[in-house]
Amino acid sequence: MIALLLAVAAPEPETCDGSQRELNECAARYYKQADRELNVQWTKTLATLRRHDKAMSEWPSYRGASADTLLKAQRAWLMYREQSCETSARISAGTIAPMNYYVCMFGMTRARTEELRTLTINPNSDEPL
Repeated sequence: MIALLLAVAAPEPETCDGSQRELNECAARYYKQADRELNVQWTKTLATLRRHDKAMSEWPSYRGASADTLLKAQRAWLMYREQSCETSARISAGTIAPMNYYVCMFGMTRARTEELRTLTINPNSDEPL
């Protein structure tokens, strides 16, 4: 599992080895870094959608409030991520459970960061909103 983290993390990732406790702590660090990146992207995406909503509000066919729906979706996603990863950790049990929890949180967080990034691109033109 830690090898998976190493494969998709920063260009020069730290080496995660040692006891299970050290592996758990390493996985937690990777997750925390991914969460920081998610929060940066969240701020950018929300600001982009708010600007887009304002610019598009003049169009009669615009359904509006994409920033509001994104906020609702993000709140739901946070609950989904937490419950999904908690389930994963409980299934594995034992001393490896914390590592499995953080590996799950890391993977889901990285994927969501990319989803948020794509929301700043116009799907009709592939240009930034």
